[in-house]
Amino acid sequence: MSSPSSHQHIVVATDFSPPATAAWTTTVARDSGLSVRTVLRNDGPWREIVALAAEENANMVVLGTHGRSGLKRSLLGSIADRVVRLAPCPVLTVRVLD
Repeated sequence: MSSPSSHQHIVVATDFSPPATAAWTTTVARDSGLSVRTVLRNDGPWREIVALAAEENANMVVLGTHGRSGLKRSLLGSIADRVVRLAPCPVLTVRVLD
């Protein structure tokens, strides 16, 4: 697989839990030849992810999901579901093992 070109913008969304996640994500991205910029936002997570993807003209959004289902999902909602439905670009979800 060839390395990403300099015009690709990928939004990686994380809740930074555990704290090492941010550092790991940044290292993997940089090792893959991507430029990394950290953005902190204050509104609801799915709104901010979708808005940032649109603002950055992102080629892809990557985010983790806990894979909840049933009542927990209904009560807590699903950030990943909303992002998948509303993002202006493809979304890759990665199941986070609890």
